[in-house]
Amino acid sequence: MKTTSLLLAATITVSGGCRTLVHMQQSAFFSKFVLDKSVKATAYNGIDFTSGAGGGSGIGGSAGGIGTRGIDVHSSSTSTAGFSIIEEGENRFQESQFIEALASQIKKEIVENNADITAGGSISSNEFYFDYHERDIKGRITIVGSAMGQSYLLKATVDESNKLETAKVPVVSTE
Repeated sequence: MKTTSLLLAATITVSGGCRTLVHMQQSAFFSKFVLDKSVKATAYNGIDFTSGAGGGSGIGGSAGGIGTRGIDVHSSSTSTAGFSIIEEGENRFQESQFIEALASQIKKEIVENNADITAGGSISSNEFYFDYHERDIKGRITIVGSAMGQSYLLKATVDESNKLETAKVPVVSTE
């Protein structure tokens, strides 16, 4: 009975610790990133937030696994943002200019959160990505935009991974 109780207590302690490790191992950029705020921070004149498509939904998650070489921690988040575009006049929406402005803003946010950019580029005229790392965390943000009538929709996906060395778990004696 003592052995079972001690084993159960050790399992609960280790499980709780893993959850804490998974939560703590997101980069500062990942934990602070909000797509709507990044779009607004671009201050791009061709968009109109007053009568927009809305957005801001997000789906996120973390997963971890313990192997012989350590703990693999993966975090992922997807968010969307939408807004109306200005189709006429001096402030007319131009997708390539907007995507360039947004890429510049995202790059700035990554650096401001003490991460280093390791790669980046444009996949197409409406899509870009940045690879980055902070401490032992490697991440990638990918943003894709698409026009739908008078609205413009953005989808951002942030993926991070980290390999942690397993901590030595003390052996509990039952004697």
